[in-house]
Amino acid sequence: TGDNLSLIFGRIGLSKNDLHQILDKGKPVESLLHLEPGQLLRIQTKNGQLAELVHEIDYRQSLHVARQGNDFSTEMVAVDPEIRVGSAFAKIKNSLFVDGQDAGLSDRTIMELTDIFGWDVDFALDLREGDSFSVVYEEIYKNGEKIKNGRILAAEFVNQGRKLRAVYYEGKDGVEGYFSDKGDAMRKAFLRTPVNFTRITSRFSLARAHPILNTI
Repeated sequence: TGDNLSLIFGRIGLSKNDLHQILDKGKPVESLLHLEPGQLLRIQTKNGQLAELVHEIDYRQSLHVARQGNDFSTEMVAVDPEIRVGSAFAKIKNSLFVDGQDAGLSDRTIMELTDIFGWDVDFALDLREGDSFSVVYEEIYKNGEKIKNGRILAAEFVNQGRKLRAVYYEGKDGVEGYFSDKGDAMRKAFLRTPVNFTRITSRFSLARAHPILNTI
């Protein structure tokens, strides 16, 4: 945090003139002006001078800067990550997030699950102990290391005995979305809970009152 390319060049004894020459490239190297924690810089030197700099911006792209005589060339290189398929199953015992996390799902994947089924399930009121869900999702790897979970490919949610299934589909025209096993779009005119769903972590309680009817 707080690190920048000038400090990095100073620590390893590289020329500030080279730094200014690189940054003068403008837009092609603008990512170097906004280094973020966790990003990787690979620097190769030759005879005490910068020979090559690689800035791994994210798992999809990296910036390559290489010495060409008295100048530097720049190239943005696209990276094709390895996509694997993961799966998880969970039965609701405590809360959607707690049980989802116990099954190995990230908060982002759990949120995506609620987005997919939010037109059919009110996750604030409809969820019951004993409900369950199964998820098949992408896992994104780079250099053999898992980077993050990708999108959900298929999912099933069992809510009070009712089975809901969704499958991801992308058409040739670029239109994408989730569809039920009957071919109907999961997105409908109205959400069951038309609010910004964030985290519902409260545990189940037999004494929980309905917010409107005030019944247990």
